[in-house]
Amino acid sequence: MISKLPHRQKQVIWLRYYEGHAWASVAAEMGISEQVAKKYHGRAVSNLRKGLNAMGITKEDWRKQIDP
Repeated sequence: MISKLPHRQKQVIWLRYYEGHAWASVAAEMGISEQVAKKYHGRAVSNLRKGLNAMGITKEDWRKQIDP
């Protein structure tokens, strides 16, 4: 699913979660402001959530995995 995200959304997810960068570092690496980096992040999370829902995976399904 991540592969289907637009490039900038993939980039912010990679930098933030896989490389563990702080928002300032993500923004600097991408050449954008922190506010814009957070906007790309929000869109990426929204798109991932929509993709999971399209696969029939709901928020409740995730909750059961975290807190059985």
